[in-house]
Amino acid sequence: MKKLTVTFLLVILSITSAFAADDAIETRKFWARATIGQNLTTAVYGIMENTTGQDDALVSVSTPAARMAQIHRTTMNDMGIMSMNHMEKVVLKNDTFVVMEPGDIHIMLMGLNQKLEPGFEIPLTLEFENAPKRQIRVPVYPATTKFGDVQ
Repeated sequence: MKKLTVTFLLVILSITSAFAADDAIETRKFWARATIGQNLTTAVYGIMENTTGQDDALVSVSTPAARMAQIHRTTMNDMGIMSMNHMEKVVLKNDTFVVMEPGDIHIMLMGLNQKLEPGFEIPLTLEFENAPKRQIRVPVYPATTKFGDVQ
């Protein structure tokens, strides 16, 4: 009887764990650029995948490493002039992913507490409309890094 109870509890725990993992937005290959000179601003890039079973959105980002963190998108107008615009949210349709990369959607960190050098890590909190908050550690790569170079 005791063996059956333990087995039953293990099955329930594994099912519960499987459901708990399903409500999270997956994050991959997140990284930040090292700062250049005295600049205390940088960008964070990465991939978010939504397999939660419902549409969702990234609505806020924060870090103790900077005074301000915002979601931005780089755009180019008809005259070829590029600009960055604050985004209220990044829509994450179910069973899709969003790539945050240079020249497109990214996270801006402004008013950094210190210059960022390769090898540092930044704590970053991602908040979603539906999924639970996601706290990740973002490694800092050299300023010359290209998105495809990140493991």
